[in-house]
Amino acid sequence: MPQEDTANVLTTLTLVGHLGLVMAASVVAGFLLGHYLDEMLGTAPVLTIILLLAGIAGGLVAVYRLVMRNVTPPDSDRDQDQGSIE
Repeated sequence: MPQEDTANVLTTLTLVGHLGLVMAASVVAGFLLGHYLDEMLGTAPVLTIILLLAGIAGGLVAVYRLVMRNVTPPDSDRDQDQGSIE
């Protein structure tokens, strides 16, 4: 396997691992915070459900941003290409 292909595979695996960790951390943080607040305030399971859903939504937004940052080229490159007249 050529070295470029190996680097591309490792970059892709790193991105996939990062996406999984970001999503899992967001969901777990939402659940744990909701559970803790429910225990403190005696509102079980209202805050657990609300913050779990907020963690899922936050994780999806973070995953979307990571994917878009790594899939699309930076805007500055596109702006430079459009402004040049040749």
